[in-house]
Amino acid sequence: MKRGIRWAAFWLAALLCAAPVQAAEASTEIVVTETYRIVEAEAEESDRFAAGLEAQMEPFLEKYGLNERNFAMGYCYTATGEIWYYNGDALMLGGSVYKLPLNMRVTEKVAEGVLSENDRVGGFALPQAQYLSLVHSDNAISQAMQKYLVGYQASYYRAYPDEIAVYSGDFLDDIPEKYYSGNYFSARFMVNTLSYLYDHSEEFETILGYMEEAQPGAYFKRYTDEYVIAHKYGFFDGAINDVGIVYTDTPFLLAAFTYNTGNGEEMLGRLCELLCSYTNELDAQREAEAAAARAARKAQTIAEYEARLAAEEAAEAEVTAPEPEETAAEIPPTPEQEESAVPEAPEPAGPSAGPVWIIAAVSTAGLALFILYDHHR
Repeated sequence: MKRGIRWAAFWLAALLCAAPVQAAEASTEIVVTETYRIVEAEAEESDRFAAGLEAQMEPFLEKYGLNERNFAMGYCYTATGEIWYYNGDALMLGGSVYKLPLNMRVTEKVAEGVLSENDRVGGFALPQAQYLSLVHSDNAISQAMQKYLVGYQASYYRAYPDEIAVYSGDFLDDIPEKYYSGNYFSARFMVNTLSYLYDHSEEFETILGYMEEAQPGAYFKRYTDEYVIAHKYGFFDGAINDVGIVYTDTPFLLAAFTYNTGNGEEMLGRLCELLCSYTNELDAQREAEAAAARAARKAQTIAEYEARLAAEEAAEAEVTAPEPEETAAEIPPTPEQEESAVPEAPEPAGPSAGPVWIIAAVSTAGLALFILYDHHR
């Protein structure tokens, strides 16, 4: 019986233990609390993230002689959205990296119905023109596409930069005049552009395919063939740059600009190689922390269950325990019990009770003698 009760208590406790977890998932208050903790954790993790990346980059910058005059970069870890910049707001000569936001904007205008895939640009159908622009980095086609995007305005040299600046984030709030004076971009501008591209990958599937096909074995792809890389390089007048999405297990966004470093393409290849390793380390660290958190939650759940089961068993034992037996030897009788134990005296007979009994006995004896005498006679 007791064993059956114990098993029933076990399953009841298990159900009670599971119920709070389900309730927590459905509770708005708990979700808000957890969200706050996540934000708090990310804030702490950002410092660690920056410190870890700076530790990786410091010897790299020293090795290649990089400084704020000749180098700028931005790295975004898409698992958390954390970004690290070096010289991130400096406007650097961009070269052909402008062709990425250009083709993105054209693609969106086609989707909106403002432009058409049947249009011809530089003597080619628009899809072919985009292929030549991104895969072969064709300058004449790309320049024709700039004018085509803004309707061949005479002032396209200002209208076009405004069109592609929509991807730049906060840059729109205070666009520097230098941006209009030539082909200049910042690492922050391009990381924001890549972020938009990554977040809207389905809309830009064709463009990403062209970027994956472009420049195999060069720039970011020079020392990294293990992962797919969608990129657009820029090479012009001492500037050697590359911007793209590297599809490690957790993809990362990378924009890097160099100027007159003498070894720009090699450096970009090594930079991508370094950040692939760093990203994999971040993934492993996050997985280890997630596993530790899961183990801690499991241990807490088990401890709470065992405590609840012990409390229920103690309560059950208290309710079902038999009362101790009491004996007369152990417990003295009460005055009431002593009084009831004394035998009651017989009530006295009335005044005529004795003589009546004697008369009856004598009469009975006399009758018996008379019968005996008559029989012998």
